[in-house]
Amino acid sequence: MNSRFKQIRTSLGLTQAEFGSKINLKKPTISELENGKRPLSDRVIADVCREFNVSEEWLKTGDGDMFKKRPPSLNQFEQIIDGFNLEELKKVREFMDMLIKVKEGSKIIKIMDHVEYIARPLYDLPASAGNGQFLDGEHYEMIDFPANAVPPDSTFCVRISGDSMEPEFHDQDIVFVKQMPMIESGQVGVFVLNGEGFIKQYFEDGENCSLVSLNPEYDPIVITECDTLKVVGKVVQI
Repeated sequence: MNSRFKQIRTSLGLTQAEFGSKINLKKPTISELENGKRPLSDRVIADVCREFNVSEEWLKTGDGDMFKKRPPSLNQFEQIIDGFNLEELKKVREFMDMLIKVKEGSKIIKIMDHVEYIARPLYDLPASAGNGQFLDGEHYEMIDFPANAVPPDSTFCVRISGDSMEPEFHDQDIVFVKQMPMIESGQVGVFVLNGEGFIKQYFEDGENCSLVSLNPEYDPIVITECDTLKVVGKVVQI
């Protein structure tokens, strides 16, 4: 499946960066997916099929055509366009530009009138955590979220990388985190362990503690006396 994932990009003539920007993935992630170093999650498959009109059956099995057939309405639209001369098409474009401006203006007014936004710093995991760079004022971007989607006690956000916390958390999900130096056993948090960043479930058993993935394919990380573990915060909402 990973080779077919790469075939889609090359058939479209896109670079890894261009292809990734369409489905909200960074170039290194695209490279790992194409090289088979990371499995394709259901989320990535759905995004690729939607954005590039790709057949999900072909992507998963190789059966059928790479791209889904165009609906008859599109073919009819092309026939209508072919009936216009150049000057007529320019008039159509002017009319469409006017409609777009009207729609954009209405959207802006609607947002300003009815929706409030709250900004939160967004970090990439493991990129920021890997360097221990949480809440340092440099390694993040400020993102505006609808106010009704932001937990009031959240401090920052993290974009997840990988599938170790599936099915609860998926690759590229954004989670809200409350900054705190300690969390209780059983809670999901963001940690920096020996300089590497993780989002895991924390467990204590007497004097022993471990970081556990929700995905059973990943083994628990047992914390030893030689390890340096820092609790960054508790996950409060996806």
